[in-house]
Amino acid sequence: MAEYRGTVVRIIYEKEGYVIFSFKASGSEFKAKGTFLGVELRPHMELKLRGEFKDSKYGRDLDVKSYEEVEPSDVEGITNYLVA
Repeated sequence: MAEYRGTVVRIIYEKEGYVIFSFKASGSEFKAKGTFLGVELRPHMELKLRGEFKDSKYGRDLDVKSYEEVEPSDVEGITNYLVA
């Protein structure tokens, strides 16, 4: 299972804890999806995602199996966190 550390770009769909969102990691942007109970995802939020890419009728998405919220480590990240 691969691990990606990056930032939520935008929320595409959200219902009852199931979320589809754009995620940017290592200069690449891709869609990720999974169940995120007990946390409200928001743009600029930094996460560490673990999962596998799967093909669907909507394209290739990261199927998230586990996640971890990462505290911002630089001034830009802290500013984005406080604004969101």
